[in-house]
Parts: sequence; structure tokens; C-alpha cells
Amino acid sequence: MKSKNSKKIIILIFTLLIIFSLKGCYKYEKEKHNKVAVVMPKAGYEQVLEGFKEALNESSFNNHIQLIIQNFGSNKEDFITASKNVSGLDVSLVFTITTPATIAVYENVKNKPIVFAAVGDPIGAGFAESMKKPKENITGVTNLSKELTKKRFEVFYLAFPHIKKVLTFYNPENVYSVLAIKDLLEITDKLNIKLDALESFDA
Repeated sequence: MKSKNSKKIIILIFTLLIIFSLKGCYKYEKEKHNKVAVVMPKAGYEQVLEGFKEALNESSFNNHIQLIIQNFGSNKEDFITASKNVSGLDVSLVFTITTPATIAVYENVKNKPIVFAAVGDPIGAGFAESMKKPKENITGVTNLSKELTKKRFEVFYLAFPHIKKVLTFYNPENVYSVLAIKDLLEITDKLNIKLDALESFDA
């Protein structure tokens, strides 16, 4: 679990990205309220949003940004609905949380800048050409969780070296989940362990 200070540093980065993105928008005026739409799952990521609000409140921009929360469910159709709602709103920027939410917004909102958080593999998901070069109109912060998939399993195997079969779940609609399963399959094949991966839209 990350420390409170570590969490604040990460959320501060989100906040700065939002502010810098807003400054690049032709609509940005510090004297007026700038609306930021937030597209996120209905449950599971409340701490990310609360941390962002906390960092925003501690900044000099707290009285100039209004958040419009679109916290829908967790499936693809929900996020598409949320992104279409956002597309019709008068907002300066869209802040997305998780890979599925970001994909839906990136595919359906073409006229607003996007800043993302909680995306495990922005390159694999199609949001960046490299870590130094995001695609047009989108940027954000990654926790590089995809790169840890193999390492985590290697550590797990050290603790349980006699395992021969592993069961896991993944969401076929979540790009990050699919990419993680591919990495997990590579390491289990290498260790001669059978991997059963079952589809679960709640994963």
C-alpha cells in the first residue's frame, strides 16, 4: 500500500496536468470557472477522485475549476454513454480514471483535451506512441502496473514453488486486463505452469 505522502505526490501530478492542459485551452480564463468533466467507474476508484479534489483544493485554482462527475458503471456501454454525454457538455477538459473509461472518451470525444489516471499501459491501450510522446489531445499518468505482472508472478512462484496450475479472471472488454493476461501467460509458460483464464466482466 502506498504511503499518504506518495499518494499526494501522484495526485498532485494529476492536478498539475489538469492545470497545464487548461492553460493550453483557448477557453481558459483564471477569472472564470472552468468546467472539468470526470469520467470514472461507479465504484472502486473513489480515492483517486478524492485525492484529486484534495490536491485541487490546496492549489490556487480551487475557486476556478468546477468538476462535473460522470461516474457510471464499469462496462463498455456505460463508458460510451458517459463519453457521449461529455461530448455535448461545455467543458474545457475531460479527466478520465481507468483504461476503459479513457478508451471510451478518447474514441468518442474529439473536441476536448483528455487527461487520464489509473491507466496501466498507455502505449498498449493506444494513448501514447512512447512514454515521452503521448498522442494528440491526450496525456496523463501511468502506474506502469502492466510491467509488474511478470515480476509479481515470479515473486509469487518463489513463495509457492510447487504450484502447477493457476486460475485467474480477466475482463475481455478491458484492454489493460487483456494485455496483462498475455504477459501472465508468457511467464506461466516459461515456468511450465498451466494458466486457466476465465472471462469476468467484473474483473
